[in-house]
Amino acid sequence: MDRLETRELAYFLAVADELHFGRAAARLGIAQPTLSKTVQRLERRLDVSLFVRTSRAVALTPAGQMLVRDARTVLEALSAATVRAQRTGAGERRLILAMKPGGDAGLLPAILAAYDREPDVPPIEVVFAADRARLLREGKADAALLHLPPDDLHGLYSETLLSDTSDAAPPPRLLVLAWPAHRTSPAVAALTRAAVTAVAAATAVAAPDQSSARLTR
Repeated sequence: MDRLETRELAYFLAVADELHFGRAAARLGIAQPTLSKTVQRLERRLDVSLFVRTSRAVALTPAGQMLVRDARTVLEALSAATVRAQRTGAGERRLILAMKPGGDAGLLPAILAAYDREPDVPPIEVVFAADRARLLREGKADAALLHLPPDDLHGLYSETLLSDTSDAAPPPRLLVLAWPAHRTSPAVAALTRAAVTAVAAATAVAAPDQSSARLTR
């Protein structure tokens, strides 16, 4: 099988999002016959049906549902790679950590201090944002502190830092350090070690029945 083209994946995702070839074509700014032929060619190359088409509706097949997730990850990775290359070309050498204000459970100073003790690491810049996962997927941040739920770890690797099981209803809330699955750099590895060290130190000095680092409600 020939390699898939990013254009084919983008066209497929547009139809998957809209579940309507006409709306998808308008969104892409192309003619509907062109879009239909591209999707049909993609199905032939994969030797699977991606959509169930009727006169009234368009629906994803199980194969189409699987490809949606993978195609989105591929396109996000390519976009993020472009942004990182542009950052590197502009002479930037820094690690960008995204978080929401107060979303560090009081651990940020200890994490930064532990990170500074790591050898040969770039300076770290903390940015505050609501959609930290999106910044990771777009290559605009190298790592982020996320809360589960509600954040989504699709396409990301993560290290769990804290688990809050005080709520009566499961699942427990987690504070994690996350980074793109396709981008585990030495600096991110150093930050992960620093975060784990900071949590271990906070746990060691906490009272037996009360952690000094708690997740913000």
